[in-house]
Amino acid sequence: MKIIELFGLPGSGKTMCTAEMYTELKKRGYRCILLRANEYVDLPALDRKRYILRIFKFNNLILLSKLLCLSLLYKGGEYYLGNLKTRVKILLRQIMYLEIYKDKKIENDYDILISDQGIVQELTGFLLEKKNIYSWINIFLDMINRDNVDISFIYLDYPVEKVGRNIKKRNRRTAEMDFYTESTLDNYLKDYDYVLKEFYKKNNENKRIMKLQEFKEACMK
Repeated sequence: MKIIELFGLPGSGKTMCTAEMYTELKKRGYRCILLRANEYVDLPALDRKRYILRIFKFNNLILLSKLLCLSLLYKGGEYYLGNLKTRVKILLRQIMYLEIYKDKKIENDYDILISDQGIVQELTGFLLEKKNIYSWINIFLDMINRDNVDISFIYLDYPVEKVGRNIKKRNRRTAEMDFYTESTLDNYLKDYDYVLKEFYKKNNENKRIMKLQEFKEACMK
């Protein structure tokens, strides 16, 4: 099964892009499913509840302990308060994604799994630390490589100014950034943009990591 995980700034159109990808790939005869429900279009989404218990496998608990030890080194900052409960929740979700990604049984029903909120997206947004972030992501990428997961990470590289306008328009009040002042939001997006660009720059030779246009040229012909 092929996995497509989108990542990019908030407001860059990841959720709409998953819907467009689903529709296009479905037309081409692929059996598709979304990792989570799309908030704009009613499309089939995976039942993630059945993977919750898999989080607590022995190897996953070791991984969680390792990540929490790294977490203690992170002091938090302007955009994150350092709540341990929030950290654990996010890390458990990433471990669940790993379990989903390597589940061979899904292949019986689907050819492609599409995600707009996966490992790279959540971990880059989680820390926003220009140095420490990479050790976290690399742990997960190494596990994906070890398990031979067929995955592509697609970067939606949109200008900060454009996504800032998109965020202000939607006014959802569902995330911490929805309550930022205009100046804080601007700084947040600029720092987030830096982290994403650095991640892409460090990994652009990896064929699994590409920009949206590169992916379309390579895989959507």
